[in-house]
Amino acid sequence: MSGWGKANNVTNNDIIFLSDPNVGFSKSINWAEPSGQRGLRYAIVIDHGKVIYAQKETERGVIQNSGVESVLPYL
Repeated sequence: MSGWGKANNVTNNDIIFLSDPNVGFSKSINWAEPSGQRGLRYAIVIDHGKVIYAQKETERGVIQNSGVESVLPYL
């Protein structure tokens, strides 16, 4: 994810891009696929340690809750 941030010219630490390669975090919040092999698509925005936005997609292949239109107002 940090590479994606760099590719989009995010050069400061105001936005931190994170991944969950072992699905541990996604499983801990129950946002993993039933197989437990992949996390669902979701976005979480944290401001000064407080979660201000957390939504997951409800349909595979559809980007609505984790897309820019939904997340940008919280940044």
